[in-house]
Amino acid sequence: MIVLALDQSTSATGWALGEPGSTPTCGTFVPPRSNDVDNYYPLASSSRDWLTKMLAENNVTHLRFEQPLMPRAAVKWINKKPVAYVETNIQTLRKLYGLAWEIELVAGDASIDCRETNIATWRSWFIKGITPKPKGTKALKQAVMDRCNDFGWYPKNDNEGDALGIWAHAGFLLTKHVPQRGPGELFGGAS
Repeated sequence: MIVLALDQSTSATGWALGEPGSTPTCGTFVPPRSNDVDNYYPLASSSRDWLTKMLAENNVTHLRFEQPLMPRAAVKWINKKPVAYVETNIQTLRKLYGLAWEIELVAGDASIDCRETNIATWRSWFIKGITPKPKGTKALKQAVMDRCNDFGWYPKNDNEGDALGIWAHAGFLLTKHVPQRGPGELFGGAS
């Protein structure tokens, strides 16, 4: 069983690959940038080609990817009045949801078991026991990176770190294997 986990974004996709219970490999795929914000083809085409090659060359049997987030509404104050706005734009949403669709399409064409995973679900499982509990996106991403380092996995960026967390969670759901943090230690205590 070979699991590929993806933390996809419009600018870079972190990936983690390996058999549950082994030491995973990880990396980052960076698609070409387009100066035309309405031209989605370079991102879609390069991502499709990269993923197709990755699946074929590594005999992937299971693919897990991070569920795209819903945009959040926020409020900012302009001239002492609250103004509601959304913290993203339609171009970014279209790219993120397009990547999710494309991942499922490429995996389906290759007859690979493909599922999306909720960020709160995998992340809370992966950083379980870290105290104090991290708050905010930056702190949560750092907690994931720290946990990866605990396991001897050294991601170069938070895209790779998140992909490693997704990979570990997928391995646990598929095989009940929990990554080891040190001699005889599992997440939060002795085994």
